[in-house]
Amino acid sequence: MNSFDNPSEPSSTESTNIREVSFSRFGLTFVPSLESSLDRWEVSMESLNQLPFFDAFSRFMEEFFNRNLIDRTISYVIWGGVAANLMLSLIGRSRIYYSFHDIEVFLVRDDKIYQPDGLIYALHEELLSNDKFLLEVGGQSIVKIREGFSVQRFQKDRVTLNDGDLYLNNVILIIDRTSEKIYIEAPAGTFQALLAGENALEMKGTSDLWCIDRIARRIYRNISKSIRFEIVADLTLSVESQGRLESLIASYTKKLEDYFNDLNMSLEEKETTKEWIESVDIASVESGIRWIYLVSLSETAKRLAGIGGVSSLNQIEFVKFLLGRAPGVNTLFDHPLIQLTRKGFIDPIWSSEFDVRLEVAKRCFADFARYQKPGAEKLREAYSLDSPAGVYTEYT
Repeated sequence: MNSFDNPSEPSSTESTNIREVSFSRFGLTFVPSLESSLDRWEVSMESLNQLPFFDAFSRFMEEFFNRNLIDRTISYVIWGGVAANLMLSLIGRSRIYYSFHDIEVFLVRDDKIYQPDGLIYALHEELLSNDKFLLEVGGQSIVKIREGFSVQRFQKDRVTLNDGDLYLNNVILIIDRTSEKIYIEAPAGTFQALLAGENALEMKGTSDLWCIDRIARRIYRNISKSIRFEIVADLTLSVESQGRLESLIASYTKKLEDYFNDLNMSLEEKETTKEWIESVDIASVESGIRWIYLVSLSETAKRLAGIGGVSSLNQIEFVKFLLGRAPGVNTLFDHPLIQLTRKGFIDPIWSSEFDVRLEVAKRCFADFARYQKPGAEKLREAYSLDSPAGVYTEYT
């Protein structure tokens, strides 16, 4: 997704003109950057305010700043899932608002990350209790240790880190209250590829992943977010990225085998692996594979249930959502990315029998109930650009 030009396209001058026309349709103006890994675009407030969520959130933030006597030297940045959601909506690749859990946001002063604990706590409490949002302020453990970093350094470090993340997750929206301008910054080529009609999701390299806990986290988060992007924007993992995901799954399995067979591990890695395995109650290679399968399923289900209007108070509807509302339909259990976690491993405990899936669905509901605040499922209807499409039960 982060490549645009190819030899069959018009000349560079013609391509530039075509792109400028395409971007201007969405209120975007390219801003030259010294960072080759990043593209920056100024975006008009008028264009963003056509997105119901941004319109509501920006008004909330101004009211929040006024209540706390914060002048216009303090700005803020939205990053992570909500930023990607807004970007996809802005350029017409998705009409669905799907962010029901948290919003990753940090404050900025003099172009540097600014995180006064009291103010961030107040923001968290207000967003969580406000029925227009019901969102936690996420990503604080990442941001806090980078307080004082410039916004560009924060973004460059994220984009160039070989942590296996999806490039589309590395989007930020900079609301500069001092200059009264707004910028979107993304990995180079991301906008161009989407506007060119490409539907491929790309993963970054994975060379910085070596601990089993980080590998496991990247597996289930990439699976869950990729399936969500498939549902809301018709985007799917590229062949190369699916290969990277499969390599991560193989690496995860290999580390389980090495640990339980006492092979090929340094003392440091063995200790960190032991600590993590005990924390998630894995007792064998087989149970470790069941664990990554179940967590991938649960992480995906909790991200999709709210899109279909399922409340975190309603176990019956969640179970129907996960198991399918009619006999013979494909469900999340059958999705190819979920099935990747079981590739080459047959375990009768996790058969396709209905009673087994029913028990799994109930366990997934407990995770969903912790994830999504009651009432958050109504946010799709409030903030999407289309009418609700009902509960998703088929994943083909």
